[in-house]
Amino acid sequence: MKKKIVGILLSITTATTLFVVCENKVATVNLIEKDKLDKGIENVVITEDISDTAKKNLMDNHFNDHSINTVTEKIVDYETLGIKEYEYPSEFYIGDNLKTAITQLALSYENFNKDSISNENWKEDFIAKFIQNSRLSFDYLDRISNKNNGQISTKELNYIQYSLTNTELDFSSYVDSTVNRNDSASSLNYGWISEYDYEYTNIGVVITANFEVGYDGIDSIQKREITVELIKNPYSCFDGYSVIAVSSKTVTSSFQNKANNDNQIKKDDELENLIGEYDYLSDDGIGKLIIKKTSYGYDISDYESESSYRFLADSSNIETIENNRIYIKYPEQVFSDDTVIFNYYILEYSTDEIKVYYRKSVLEEAQFLYHAIKKNEEDIDNKNKSRTQNANSI
Repeated sequence: MKKKIVGILLSITTATTLFVVCENKVATVNLIEKDKLDKGIENVVITEDISDTAKKNLMDNHFNDHSINTVTEKIVDYETLGIKEYEYPSEFYIGDNLKTAITQLALSYENFNKDSISNENWKEDFIAKFIQNSRLSFDYLDRISNKNNGQISTKELNYIQYSLTNTELDFSSYVDSTVNRNDSASSLNYGWISEYDYEYTNIGVVITANFEVGYDGIDSIQKREITVELIKNPYSCFDGYSVIAVSSKTVTSSFQNKANNDNQIKKDDELENLIGEYDYLSDDGIGKLIIKKTSYGYDISDYESESSYRFLADSSNIETIENNRIYIKYPEQVFSDDTVIFNYYILEYSTDEIKVYYRKSVLEEAQFLYHAIKKNEEDIDNKNKSRTQNANSI
């Protein structure tokens, strides 16, 4: 903890007054406030009512005394920062600022408590998750960031961290004078509180809430139940509360794939409309692209000739369908050690036609392969009859 000698306790002159040497000046301190001074709280009442002669004598006799009491410099200075006391509503509710704090802690920690704050990585984690986080926003951070072009001072870091945890920490030895809020990134997960209950305690509130977590690039939701312990902190920028602890447990053992199910329905609807045979010119004559429904989904087969094929894919090989394009990730080779080499096909479809593109890796540009035209039902029926007649003649 950073300390600064701002006062030397000297001698009691009356029943209610003691002397203090402060920045080469001598003043009196109300003895009623002495306990605050001894505890390192720098909001004592000082009155300069001592004579110049007494001031000189006291300084000559005591200024170099090494057995002195020191007053701790304020880590969190509400007055300098212009922080006003929070006015609590008649009934508790989770305001937007507090919701932001709880959400970020629940995303970052399965169990958050005082041990998390004492961890050597806490200051780094705090800056990354609550200051330089492009997903996160709360009123005080936005206000000072806009005012100071994204620069957050150490005093402001001290205040925000204290607002969050109700524990004083000094960032002045950890960072330079400021941290750039705009030098930000974000994690891949995000979350929200869907509903909650609460009960009052002697020091604040305990919340139990349903909490849902999503991940970028994954159409899935994980459901958790979180318990949050809050303590009243009238000067906290998180709606007058600090978070003492957060604990979390998973309600569902696996991700809920509602979004995946919706996507599968969309895939099936698109493939249903594309069912049929499509002819194209190949090096071996007439090639066929066939899309058909099976008992387990859909098959997409590309026969370059009667005796060779380019790929035999099914629904599991389809990565996505969007913008009238089917994206297929096809296992071209599978080795004995389970190593798989994939090739990638794109089927761009419109009414009664499909253009097929190919690339060896996701980094390569797709190359055009062919343009296939859908056969009408009459052509297919005639062909099937021809095949049946040829078989009977054999």
